Amino acid sequence: MIASAALAVLAIVASVTPLAAQSAPDPTPPRVESLFVTPFGALPPIAPLMPANRDNHFWGVRLQYAHRARDRARAAGAVALGIDLQWRGGSVVGVTAGYRRPDCAADPAAEPAVAAFCDDHPILAVGGRFNFLTGGSGVVALFSDPSATNTLGLEIQLGVSPGIAESVTACSFGLGIPYSVSFGRTLRLVPFLTPQVGWSIGCSDAVSTSGTRGAISAGIGVQQILVRGLDAYLGYQRIFRSDAGHLIGLTISYVFLR
Repeated sequence: MIASAALAVLAIVASVTPLAAQSAPDPTPPRVESLFVTPFGALPPIAPLMPANRDNHFWGVRLQYAHRARDRARAAGAVALGIDLQWRGGSVVGVTAGYRRPDCAADPAAEPAVAAFCDDHPILAVGGRFNFLTGGSGVVALFSDPSATNTLGLEIQLGVSPGIAESVTACSFGLGIPYSVSFGRTLRLVPFLTPQVGWSIGCSDAVSTSGTRGAISAGIGVQQILVRGLDAYLGYQRIFRSDAGHLIGLTISYVFLR
């Protein structure tokens, strides 16, 4: 089941990536693509949470900030607050609410197709990160740290951004296969990599429904900063589209461990 899910997502990523890489840069479409204005492409990726006591559930909070610099479209910054529930110390479900602010100081004449989508707007998401494999086999055998572990999972997210323009709402759905390696005794370092696929959903006529894109996210986290449960993650995302630019951001999270 794990291998099938991973192969399915990777196959979709591979199938859409060449379209972005090989095609000549097209003019920015007259309709905004949801992936860039919803949490899928507006907030930074994070690594799977470190497994905790399997006999308990744990609540957590996170603060996220990201900035996307795009090649031929508006840059934008976003900030959000999330609440997560770590189920039996493993998989996580959560909700996210935040705010995205496009950089409207740029010359609108340089990008007339997106000039209408310059409003600050909320960003909302619900999703989960489900761990399928957690243990000390595989890649971690290369580490001399006997406490090193790796985690493979499935990431699902439904995002909504109301008010990107007057009476316009953008929606998206995303899937990812996060893989991380965690090592260290006091501070835990967690490099991670997540192949992703995102779909633009037609919540409004002004939003493109043809925006199926592959993406790649990566980063590094530091867990157990000063106290157990306090983590920080630096994340990067590239959506496979000629004008997607680059997103980089920071997440600070705290899990209320008992």
